[in-house]
Amino acid sequence: MSGSYHSRERVYDSLIVTDRDSYRLDILRNQLVTGDGGKAVATEKDNLSLVTRDFVAAVRNGRPPAVPGHSVLPAMRVLDAAQRRWDAVHGRQSLPGRQLAD
Repeated sequence: MSGSYHSRERVYDSLIVTDRDSYRLDILRNQLVTGDGGKAVATEKDNLSLVTRDFVAAVRNGRPPAVPGHSVLPAMRVLDAAQRRWDAVHGRQSLPGRQLAD
């Protein structure tokens, strides 16, 4: 992630730089841009639908899903640690996307 709220880069874009090329994923425009130009990619909603359908098919067919749950655990640990630190500093509170029960 290359963006922040105080940057020219948007927080929901991703910039990946490798020894071969750089890749920018523009979520709002559903576009992957490389040195060769832009290419349309599926929307985030469509991708989530594909992952969900694949998971259901994997359960039905007794095979591993294309995106296994353990693959997101490292990211979830980082997000959980950040949330816990925020709560420790600012107190637990309802936020957009995280409404606390009364």
